[in-house]
Amino acid sequence: TVSFSGKISLDTVRKLAYVTNRYSDSDEVTNDRMFIYNVDEASADFLEETEVELGPNPFGIVCCYPADRLWIAEGGKDDTYNSQYVDKDDLSVGNVNMLAQLDNGGEFTQSETTDLTIYNNQGFFSRSRGGIVVLNLDEAGVEGVEPVDYWIQDIYTPRGIATDGRYIYVVSEEHESDEW
Repeated sequence: TVSFSGKISLDTVRKLAYVTNRYSDSDEVTNDRMFIYNVDEASADFLEETEVELGPNPFGIVCCYPADRLWIAEGGKDDTYNSQYVDKDDLSVGNVNMLAQLDNGGEFTQSETTDLTIYNNQGFFSRSRGGIVVLNLDEAGVEGVEPVDYWIQDIYTPRGIATDGRYIYVVSEEHESDEW
């Protein structure tokens, strides 16, 4: 078994660090973790750890839309959902099914997201199998609603993703030529 952490999100107001962690690479393990650390050095509980159970293979994590919701990109093992959110107040976990029927008649059956960023009410999730999934965060977790707005498919192996509030920036594993 292998345990490794993915990304970190800092809450500078509450002085907490949220860290995704893949507990095991074993197929028998169906739940992984998010750890919450108290990073207030003046606190008697400095570095105290709280554990929250998540779905499989969490990696990317970003905060906050709405105000107190963490969003988590995950690789998934059973492809029933590929995003989760955690409400920071009560640490409840919600699942978001990112599998969708595409406008061209195709079906989006494996999202395997790795990283994400938020711009307004949309989450942009990099997909290890290629493309960016654009999720309407207002519709995520709403019964009977398909929250996937778009799939930007011409980015072949996106990894890191960020926004400056105007543009979405994506780092890809691909290169243009064999000449470096």
